[in-house]
Amino acid sequence: MMISLNEHIEYLMMHHDCVVIPGWGSLVAQYSDSSFNSSACRIQKPLRKIGFNASVNHNDGLLAQSIVRREQVTYDQAVRHIEQSVNSYKKLLASGGELGMGRLGFFHSDSGGHIEFIPFEHEMCNDQYFGLRSFQFTPLSQLGKVQDESGDSANVIRYNWWNSKVWQTAASVVLLIGLSILLTTPIFIDRNNQNLATLNIPSVSKPHHEVIDWSNTKADLAVGLPEQAQAEKLLAEKRQAAREEYASQKNLLLNEGGAYYLVIASLSNMEEVNSFLKYHQDIAVHTQILRQGKHFHVYVARSFDQSRLYQFKAQLPSKYGNAWVCN
Repeated sequence: MMISLNEHIEYLMMHHDCVVIPGWGSLVAQYSDSSFNSSACRIQKPLRKIGFNASVNHNDGLLAQSIVRREQVTYDQAVRHIEQSVNSYKKLLASGGELGMGRLGFFHSDSGGHIEFIPFEHEMCNDQYFGLRSFQFTPLSQLGKVQDESGDSANVIRYNWWNSKVWQTAASVVLLIGLSILLTTPIFIDRNNQNLATLNIPSVSKPHHEVIDWSNTKADLAVGLPEQAQAEKLLAEKRQAAREEYASQKNLLLNEGGAYYLVIASLSNMEEVNSFLKYHQDIAVHTQILRQGKHFHVYVARSFDQSRLYQFKAQLPSKYGNAWVCN
């Protein structure tokens, strides 16, 4: 499989504070608050940097599930690909090379054989406060202390003040002269060839077309509806039939049990789960929650047979096309 493990790690690090690479270690986001250095008159913005912890290398399923969703492979295939990638990482560092992690940073091995991660601090992945800048300012006590080469600060200040006042006065005079010319210039209007408007108001007559009474029963409406309304009614009936068929097929799969799940979302807490179901009410009543470690998986079907779940996935609405099968 031509799968770039770095792309999945970089994507997950943008949305999570910890991404575990099984058999290798974990990348962890470290936060620092904004600070003020009074001696340097500098305000430092808040930071989010990526660190590395080699002791946390168990498989929490997050990276493997990302590969399953995007590459459309089984969970076991994703785990095997991670193992192969980690083995190649170890060989690369053992030979004295450096291992790049996209926009996150790179790994290298020191003289003692310890793995060290160097983050790229200028990249967005390492800084969720991207766009904010640290800045340095001049205290009020130092403003106005402008000195010329001779050291006479008072003369320089008076000169700058007088110079600015002269320019402001000159600009005001020019503006007043321009307004006076504009307001005193007469405007001639030739009314000889104009078609002046009249007050002739056209008469409005009551339309003579037949008015349809829409207060009939549903049976009468089905006969008297316009063609477009009838088409919309038929479309609504087809959608309702599809929902009922979808619900019956879903319940059949759920009753099978089994070790395989058709998952449509993987979230970090129940607050995110409730928010997801709130905005997907069309499928919310057909979902169940599977908790795995610190993650909550929202699934719509469960079976012993993976192929049945993939067939069922094809029948989901298009917006759930990224659903994946896991065990």
